[in-house]
Amino acid sequence: MSNHSAADAPLHPSPGPTAGEFRTDTPAATSSLVAAMADSRSRWRDFATLALDLVFEIDRHGVFVFVGPDTALGWSAERLLGLSADSLLVQTAGTIGFNPFRPQTSLRRHQTWLRRGDGALASVLIWAYPLLDAAGEPAGCRGVAQDITEDNHRAEILAETLLRRQTMTEITRRMRRAVLPDMVIKIGLDELLDATGGSGVLIVACDGASPMPAAQEEPARLLPRILHRSGSAPPMSDQDIVSFICGAAAREAAPWTRSESEFGLQIIMSAIGTHFCEPVVLMIWRDAPRDWIAGDAELVDAFLTALVGMLEHDQVQRELSRQSGSDTLTALLNRDSFTIEVNRRLDRLDKEGLPGTLMVVGLDRFREINEALGPESGDEVLRQSAHILRDTVRPTDLVARLGGDVFALWLDGADQFAAAERAEMMCQQGIKVTIDEQQPLHVSVGLATRPSRSYETIDNLLEQAHAALGAIKLAGGGRWHFYNEGVGP
Repeated sequence: MSNHSAADAPLHPSPGPTAGEFRTDTPAATSSLVAAMADSRSRWRDFATLALDLVFEIDRHGVFVFVGPDTALGWSAERLLGLSADSLLVQTAGTIGFNPFRPQTSLRRHQTWLRRGDGALASVLIWAYPLLDAAGEPAGCRGVAQDITEDNHRAEILAETLLRRQTMTEITRRMRRAVLPDMVIKIGLDELLDATGGSGVLIVACDGASPMPAAQEEPARLLPRILHRSGSAPPMSDQDIVSFICGAAAREAAPWTRSESEFGLQIIMSAIGTHFCEPVVLMIWRDAPRDWIAGDAELVDAFLTALVGMLEHDQVQRELSRQSGSDTLTALLNRDSFTIEVNRRLDRLDKEGLPGTLMVVGLDRFREINEALGPESGDEVLRQSAHILRDTVRPTDLVARLGGDVFALWLDGADQFAAAERAEMMCQQGIKVTIDEQQPLHVSVGLATRPSRSYETIDNLLEQAHAALGAIKLAGGGRWHFYNEGVGP
């Protein structure tokens, strides 16, 4: 029996609900709708906090009034609630710049930096939209943020890897233009300096044996020595640099690569074992105080790994050349035969009270010619240059090819004045090779004079003349320079 009387009935009763219609004009319906909306909002909030690194709502004062998930960018949600959102922003040059927490219009994928709870920085993408009050005035904002720091880091690593691969491909392509191992290595070292912004580079063999022992039961042990070099000379003697490098190699078994600061230089050293030496160490340096980056060290390591086969080939060829006493390409004396013969002559010069002068001659623009005309033309330039240099000195003087495009001349009895006259003539006339008759090949000349009874060794003189040649090359080339003399503009 109903509790309602007829008088309580409406004058115009509403028709009953049709099938499928949901009534919202009753307290129960309203309560159900509110609960459904709250549940839906809770679900979407859960989805957002699961998928994103920061979900936030900010009031008109710029303070967080809602934060999710429980830990956002290293902050606890409780710690962020009531905190100014601006405190997470990173200042650049003393200013914040655009503030994504106070948007005037909707933002999508706005990239910025936020401060993590531990003080580190996070690169994030922000989506946000402004909240307005009934009067249309700003009342805060809602938004989400995604941490892309790791994604960016992986992208940077990938980009560095691709760049390193491209650089190695280009270095290898240029090296393949040469044929002789020492020229291949010289081109590779030059390219490595260009790729890394290095000032100088050299390769040292620390401890090893002859790659081709003759009829000996045990291979002859070889002293630590510099195999190849390029760029500027380091601010220390060859003996000191070899001692430093081989001392570092003795503390750790190869392979290894490391960066450090020594002798006022920023240095990368990389070591690898070969069949003739354990280990070979490549050292590259910068004169400027700019630090190396991780990609530089990895490029040096990859370069040395790719070069090791050519180094072994080069050592075999050097040993063949040493045993024959001559350079295989130019038929001049090789370095070993040259130093032995000069040392033999020094005793006679001291007895006769005569000086001697060493000239180290480098060909300018040879690298450009070799790249433009090809390795066969480059080899022909070296052969013709050797012939011309042989004709510029007396039959009793010595001429050798030290390696690459560098030659050595020893002038018996020549003092500084006689040697300077000869060097001036070389620099003025250049070397007129038939590969390019209209454009003579210019030369740079480093000189070191040995006064009578000074007891300077040929190794010291070679080091001094190389340093003088390096100074000339850095100043633009095409001139001559005595060791310990300034180089003018």
